[in-house]
Amino acid sequence: MARFWRPPQVPVQVHYARNDELVDVDQVRALEAAALAADVSVEVYVYDRVSHLFEDSDSADHDPGAAQLMMERVLHFLGRLDDERKIG
Repeated sequence: MARFWRPPQVPVQVHYARNDELVDVDQVRALEAAALAADVSVEVYVYDRVSHLFEDSDSADHDPGAAQLMMERVLHFLGRLDDERKIG
């Protein structure tokens, strides 16, 4: 039987503010469900008490604590991808 190359599955990480009027939570849930159904790693982080631009230091909505937490999560996520690339 012939073996076909299959690209590695790309993990997904999503960050959004709970009360962000620009985020369709149903779409986030659908993305999460589709990723899980495809056996793709997915992480969804929801931030309370912040607004859409909480990470933007030039925005009035900037929240340093939430922005730092998000950055730590993103860097950890990217570090894991880099580690997997080195192993694979």
